[in-house]
Amino acid sequence: MEDVHLLVRTGRLDPSAFDAMVTKANTLLIRHGLHIEDTDKALAANYMNALRALGQQLSQTQILPEAKRNIEITGEHVALSGDLLSAYTAHQSTRQQVMDRFRRAIGSGQI
Repeated sequence: MEDVHLLVRTGRLDPSAFDAMVTKANTLLIRHGLHIEDTDKALAANYMNALRALGQQLSQTQILPEAKRNIEITGEHVALSGDLLSAYTAHQSTRQQVMDRFRRAIGSGQI
């Protein structure tokens, strides 16, 4: 999923590459018998949908080179507006939820 995230941040969304990466992530889950709960499946799907929406907005929006570089390098937005800001905010929110759930699943912080 992180590979998909990095692809989207470049602002050069290729729908076929996006779909191939999502398929690869799903295949890894199946191949290694990794079980995720239904709520986590829904969360992962929400995250992929948010990534796709952000990628579409980034590829269709004229962004100042400095802002584009900031998104690509750090993943942090600068002065974004309208639909692009909404897509970015939705992406960040679902990404954080996925990361928090992953940390709970691996027992992070229980030492």
